[in-house]
Amino acid sequence: MAEKRKWVIANCPVCAKDFKQRPDGRIKTCSRSCARKLEWQRKIRDGQIKARYKHKSGYWMVRMPGHPRAYKNKWVFEHLIVMEKILGRPVLKGEYVHHKNGDRGDNHPENLELWAGRKDPPGQREIDRVVDYLRSQGWDIKEPNEIFKL
Repeated sequence: MAEKRKWVIANCPVCAKDFKQRPDGRIKTCSRSCARKLEWQRKIRDGQIKARYKHKSGYWMVRMPGHPRAYKNKWVFEHLIVMEKILGRPVLKGEYVHHKNGDRGDNHPENLELWAGRKDPPGQREIDRVVDYLRSQGWDIKEPNEIFKL
């Protein structure tokens, strides 16, 4: 008579539920859904899948499945994440993150500012364009208001 398999209780590395595992350890997770998540995490870790990509609109997207502003495919705009870290709170409805230099891919904290109300006009403010131009010509301008003192 064949010996009966002894099942081992294991903890799922994805959802932390206890499940029965074969003694040889072939099954690593409690369900197929968790197995897919574990495979996705492994592929991101090994560099086979990127956890960041550039959207067709020019903004960087970051994979964050639990984020409240994530789309159904679990991706969030990176500039929102950066601004939330700066503020220490979520970006609220009616608040917009503006790129000062007009480059949607530049998500450095010093390039982002929070706008309330309607996001208008799109792009870069004229004063910021003038400051960038003067700096490129060798002027030492620290604040845009210095231009009016000239």
